[in-house]
Amino acid sequence: MRAKIRAVLKGSRGETLMEGVASILVFTILIASVTLTIMVSLRMTALSNEAARTMQEDVRTALEGSDDDDGEDIVFTFTITGGGVPVTVKVTVTDAGAFRAFAPQKDDDDD
Repeated sequence: MRAKIRAVLKGSRGETLMEGVASILVFTILIASVTLTIMVSLRMTALSNEAARTMQEDVRTALEGSDDDDGEDIVFTFTITGGGVPVTVKVTVTDAGAFRAFAPQKDDDDD
């Protein structure tokens, strides 16, 4: 048994230089592809986060009212006359790009 182990340990069979270079090349290609995949994923995540942040700002602007000086909110007044008692409701429409928000306004004389 010892003779067999010594023969294996002292044997001249082994890996050639070309096999070592080929294995390093394959390893390098695999690492490069994994790195590229991670970089593309990070870029896509950054673009997605920026688009979501822009959309959230537009929605917040639409819900809170117009912040810019060049555009004014539009106010509609609806009057419902059914049942003998007319009910009037003012609704403010705020436009923020792709989003529109409708908010009923409380009249001061309702208190």
